[in-house]
Amino acid sequence: MQPGIYLDLPDAEYRATKAVSCSVLKRFAEAPAKALVPSKDSAAMNAGRLIHSALLEPHKFDARYARTTLERRGTKDWKEEEASSGKSLLKVSKFDELATIRDAVMAHPTARELLAPGLEPEASVFWQDEATGLLCRGRVDGLRRDQRIIVDLKTTVDASPPEFAKSAGNYRHHWQEAFYRHGVKAAPGGFEADRFIFIALEREPPFLIGIYELSPSAVAQGEREVMRALHEYAECERTGIWPGYAPEIVMVDLPMWAMEEEFVQ
Repeated sequence: MQPGIYLDLPDAEYRATKAVSCSVLKRFAEAPAKALVPSKDSAAMNAGRLIHSALLEPHKFDARYARTTLERRGTKDWKEEEASSGKSLLKVSKFDELATIRDAVMAHPTARELLAPGLEPEASVFWQDEATGLLCRGRVDGLRRDQRIIVDLKTTVDASPPEFAKSAGNYRHHWQEAFYRHGVKAAPGGFEADRFIFIALEREPPFLIGIYELSPSAVAQGEREVMRALHEYAECERTGIWPGYAPEIVMVDLPMWAMEEEFVQ
């Protein structure tokens, strides 16, 4: 895949390209050997893709999915209804839940503005990292060239400010921001983003929403850590050595929460 920003690139085609993604880089940081093994889809990931489709590409969602009152997937009736509709079927509960989520997001003034016409959803960004020569990729939820904004949609259990801050640390959202900012700027036809905005959406009713930006110090830390990881990744590619955990015996202690009070200093 040549460097550039591609709209309407099928997700399967994007994932089939050989380039370093942020998710690969996060696995690499755990242990380089993990970057060699493709990640597996989970039920949560598939549910998240449905929500992304309903919110970011509603016209495509309506063209791809149909509501069915059938309860058993894979039956003769199910297959016949899918064939006649030309769409993938979603059970009433799931289809109606997605409609409720869409309504909740559109009722939020800031989220509605960010997702308004002018958004370029599901943009596949490919670029050559100048410092390492690595071909990198990112599937950006939304680009707003009119406001020089990158939009990222996160589904979560708790979208409150303190819990989103914890999620940002646990899942390295600061890496994602640094990686995507760099890619959108470096890719031909890209731009330097002025803002990177997260829309955090709770997965359970009433589907509350938080809108967040990371602090400058968090963004700067993400940039440092991402560049360090890219250089280490490039070195593993050069040598062909992808280590796992430390080969020697390592002594570990219990975490603070598991220790008896008398032993906690």
